[in-house]
Amino acid sequence: MRFEELDQCIIFREALAFKHVLLYCRNYANTRTALNIPDHLYEALGPVHENTNKIQNHNLFKINQTV
Repeated sequence: MRFEELDQCIIFREALAFKHVLLYCRNYANTRTALNIPDHLYEALGPVHENTNKIQNHNLFKINQTV
């Protein structure tokens, strides 16, 4: 995986980091609701992988991988 500089949220003017998108960003509110993503980071990404799988299958985050 390679690091790329994060895009900025046009509403909050902060980095579009995982935490921001999963908990705060209004641009992703409908997606979070449709996927039933909890409002707490621990629940969204915690030990139960159901939410993690939903996020990954929906391709909410685009992760670039290099070989």
